Amino acid sequence: MDSYKFIYKEEEKLIVGEVKNKRLVDYKDLNESKLGNIYRTRIKKFLPSLDAYLLDIGEDKDGLLRSKNRIKSLDKYADTIVEVIKDPKDHKMYELSEKYTLSSPYQVLKTNKNNKLENVHSSFYRTKGKDKSEDFLKKDLDILLKIYEELEKERNFLPSPKLLYRPDRVKDYTCDYPYEIVSNIKLPHDQIIYDPAFNPDYVSEISLDLSLKNKRLVERGDVSIVIDQLEALTVIDVNYKNVDTHLSKEDMSLSVNLKALKEIAIQISLRKIKKMLIIDFLRMNKENRALLVNELKKVFEEYKIKNKIEGFSNMGFLEIVLF
Repeated sequence: MDSYKFIYKEEEKLIVGEVKNKRLVDYKDLNESKLGNIYRTRIKKFLPSLDAYLLDIGEDKDGLLRSKNRIKSLDKYADTIVEVIKDPKDHKMYELSEKYTLSSPYQVLKTNKNNKLENVHSSFYRTKGKDKSEDFLKKDLDILLKIYEELEKERNFLPSPKLLYRPDRVKDYTCDYPYEIVSNIKLPHDQIIYDPAFNPDYVSEISLDLSLKNKRLVERGDVSIVIDQLEALTVIDVNYKNVDTHLSKEDMSLSVNLKALKEIAIQISLRKIKKMLIIDFLRMNKENRALLVNELKKVFEEYKIKNKIEGFSNMGFLEIVLF
């Protein structure tokens, strides 16, 4: 298989990933994120400096319920239902909201300020749902409404905190995928090939790319790139290992830069690089810069990298914002 997705479970880890044209382009542990989980939780205290409630959700860290995500003022030690809308980073806490959402791979329902669902007949369709039939979306909506009803029944029960709902991240990750999906566990999803012996660590293209994932220097063929990930931005420096004496300096620079585009896209995807990106390509003339940017746009589209290319700076660095 040249292109496929995989699911691998080992103890508490649930690893998913994607191989595209024999290169690993995505790899993550779905159990690390609590994003989208819905909890019945108890208030611990109010933090005046943040205008936020501190809530115990029963996980490794507490959560913050800020005023903009609240429905109304809450009583001390009261229970409330919240959704995790942001995973914590470093020493921070989970960000929570009482205006929770329920979603499938095809549509999203959101509760309003009165804790009721928005108009269910005009639910927000996700990209994957825009081409689905009305009957399909109606059945999908009925499933979400049933989940909503069950959640509301839990509102005044005990104990708290308690996890009430976890989105089906595997289904969201695999739905409508056009190639094969392999897994070492049996799952109730179509098109998944069950292979109990599958282990990504023993697949050459996966293990090789995983070994490069956290390295500063990545070498592929005649091209090498150096990646420095800082807090506010990421810098990538493009270099070459072998000089082609048959090419002029300008043509050689263009050739190396074009070869580096695919590797840059793969590393962006694997490392989950966001925000400001600065790329130091080999120096080229204005015409070749324009050609390079056009090719980069195609590569970013191929690897589904959301971006805004700002252009070359006065110092010759290509500036990009990644989302």
